[in-house]
Amino acid sequence: MKRPLALLLPFALAAVPVLAAAGESESLRNASEEGFYSSHGLITLPVLNPDAPQPPEIVPVETPREPVIVKPEIFTPDFNSLGAPLGSFNLLARLNTHRDLMTLQLGNTVWNVSSAADPKFEMLYLTFQNKDRVLTRRIKDLNSLRGEGVIVEVEPGVSYRFKVSVNIFSPVRGSTLHVTPVNGTQGPAHSMKTGAVLDAVKRESFVFKSGDKEFWVLFGTDMDPQTNDFAQTRSLLFINEAGLSSKAWPVPESSLADDKPLGIALGETRISLLKGADGMLKFFSADTRVVRR
Repeated sequence: MKRPLALLLPFALAAVPVLAAAGESESLRNASEEGFYSSHGLITLPVLNPDAPQPPEIVPVETPREPVIVKPEIFTPDFNSLGAPLGSFNLLARLNTHRDLMTLQLGNTVWNVSSAADPKFEMLYLTFQNKDRVLTRRIKDLNSLRGEGVIVEVEPGVSYRFKVSVNIFSPVRGSTLHVTPVNGTQGPAHSMKTGAVLDAVKRESFVFKSGDKEFWVLFGTDMDPQTNDFAQTRSLLFINEAGLSSKAWPVPESSLADDKPLGIALGETRISLLKGADGMLKFFSADTRVVRR
């Protein structure tokens, strides 16, 4: 952003890992500015004496890249003190509402295009829905959306390349998703900013705030990587958009027992979930100590 609950994030967050640490874009910007100013005589670079003692060589150490999709820590909340209410929704009513993330004409057919993943959020899929027909197409991973992109055969004779062109100075919202016909496909090409995709994700989400952070929640059907079809399980996905620090936390529906609170830590933010027998899922703030299971 792992997740099917249709992961709408692959398109928008595919740009994040490409920069590794956020400093990559900053160092590139600094290098380009230094080259510009020096070439135009606006700054003077020092002339180094080759015979002077040289400082020890600094071996660069690659900064570990933080994952976008993170398994939340679990804690046990006090049932009698769940904290301030943050909101609620009916699970069944919100199931797969994100299937119409994007509406695109591919070939001669108009499809609602979204994404999905397996329960472990390791296998990603694009989903294509036209009325009662839903097609799923597996893609390798988020990285495959960059570079040459991914060619998807939507249906016989209709193939499109999905590719994210990264804007290094605004990777999360300023990058561009290109959807282009290939292999002789007759049909329109499309392009949209990843910021517009994120806005669509938020539009399809249940939104709540805890402290100074905003979270979006999606609920959808998982994919079965053995059959590449929809599974019998479902998951929640919690999303916090925060630039290069954006994160998403998957929570399987099976972890929600009726009338038994579940505490999850979304980074430094802790909340409690309580599902009723009527299918209503309630959200509460929580400051309970995290207890690992």
